[in-house]
Amino acid sequence: MNKYTKIITIAILVLLLIFVIYWFFVKSDSDQNVVVDNNKNTPEDTQGVEQKESPTSPKIFVKFPEPENDLDSDGVDDNVEEQYGTSNRDIDTDGDSLSDKSEIEKWGTNPTKWDTDGDGYGDGSEIINGYSPLGE
Repeated sequence: MNKYTKIITIAILVLLLIFVIYWFFVKSDSDQNVVVDNNKNTPEDTQGVEQKESPTSPKIFVKFPEPENDLDSDGVDDNVEEQYGTSNRDIDTDGDSLSDKSEIEKWGTNPTKWDTDGDGYGDGSEIINGYSPLGE
């Protein structure tokens, strides 16, 4: 092999490596969506929700009306956030992976406490794993 053949071979291998890294790490992460299993929802839970079907699983994309006075754009009016003691600069005041809006309107949990029922597990973790964050 001459000098130019070696350089071209190395360049092709480097480009191939870059393509493989992009395909498996960057592209696969950008294709993921947050999915809610709508088989567990009741008709009341899905009101105002745009549903889109895919061949593999149903997906729900939730759209909340935007209040006019909402600094953090979490769907909770700043005056309501003040009443609940939540931050108007943070979507999830207590850091439990549930938005302040979902804690107030859907789950009935305390949006200022990471663990509403005090059992040592965060509210979001309990809901994801099928447990009640209210200790019921």
